[in-house]
Amino acid sequence: MVSFIPILIVVAVFVLVAIRSAIYKKLRIWWITMAGAIVMLLLGQISINLAITYVNFDIILFLLGIFIIGVALEESGYIAYISYKLFKRARSTNTLILFIIFGMGLISTILMNDAVAIIGTPLMLMASKENKINSKMLLFALAFSITIGSVMSPIGNPQNLIVASNKIIVNPFSIFFIYLAIPTIINLFVLYLFIRVLFKSEINKKIKIKKPKVQNTKGLFLLSKISISLFLVLIIVYIFYTTINIGAKNYLFYIPIVSALPIIIFSKKRLKIIKNVDWGTILFFISMFVIIGGIWQSGILQSITLIKSASTSLLNIMVFSMLGSQFISNVPLVLLYTNILNTTNSNIMQLMALASGSTIAGNMLVLGAASNVIIISIAEKRNHNITFAEFAKIGLPLALINMFIYLAFFYL
Repeated sequence: MVSFIPILIVVAVFVLVAIRSAIYKKLRIWWITMAGAIVMLLLGQISINLAITYVNFDIILFLLGIFIIGVALEESGYIAYISYKLFKRARSTNTLILFIIFGMGLISTILMNDAVAIIGTPLMLMASKENKINSKMLLFALAFSITIGSVMSPIGNPQNLIVASNKIIVNPFSIFFIYLAIPTIINLFVLYLFIRVLFKSEINKKIKIKKPKVQNTKGLFLLSKISISLFLVLIIVYIFYTTINIGAKNYLFYIPIVSALPIIIFSKKRLKIIKNVDWGTILFFISMFVIIGGIWQSGILQSITLIKSASTSLLNIMVFSMLGSQFISNVPLVLLYTNILNTTNSNIMQLMALASGSTIAGNMLVLGAASNVIIISIAEKRNHNITFAEFAKIGLPLALINMFIYLAFFYL
């Protein structure tokens, strides 16, 4: 028997996230999703034991490792050093925005956009504070660029990993690049134009990126440098390994926690670092997994999806993946949609439409991508707030333009 209670809970969560600033300015997104998960359990829509099976602990472990490295980078001052190296040639906000959009966008093709969100948000806030720049302009540039940039890589985000695991995609890196690189670069440039227009009063402001003070390389600074270097090396090894060994086991989610080991083992500040991890965002992920599990158990999601996705045209795939991701998140949507495509003799173009549609869904609304929630959560802890409406005002038209650009290249 189909139960509609989980759908009502999801709608309630969605509405509360949208109006949370009007209810209470300090109301956090993870408070709302946790409440939704608890209600799901209390109403018996999913058992605790079953809910645990829906929690993707690989993703939780991935985030924990990245958060530990991110906190250490900030605590040691190494993040200020990285910021200087990345942006020191920027002489105006216009140049800085270009560096952020194309720099962070391209970095997200290797590090995964959630990782870039964790490390990049403190960078944006630091650049904003030091140069008296509107923090929202930098945070929007970061959020949208890492979503768009991650489209063209099989390891750019979790949903692309799922698509890349399909047996008809023989060499994921080359296929994603061939089909998605050009429209992705164009969409990054479109984002740059959006930021220029929306923040025209600040876009030509003169700035000077200050060189940070020399750090003590014998302590946490050195450990942070070792961890981030280890992370990059392991990512490169992973890329070569999966390219040579097609269908090899996915070790990507374990790389951050392995990279964080030098900090965990050798730093005298390990307890402080672990305490300062953004546990709220981790609880957000856990609660969303529980909510999604409750929806799946209700049976309604399967029936609705099968009706709405009866057609496998590229336009339908992109539209449905973009809209569906706003309610059930893009990772579970892709898991479901790939199963449907597998029963209809799917082709590479359909899978590329699914990857791009489910990813740029993150540009529409806050809940469309986990990286958005990460950025907003970290920013809110530092008293920099972005409302649901502010995000949608830029994100909705941007996402629609992004979609048409990808579709145009698919149909060429």
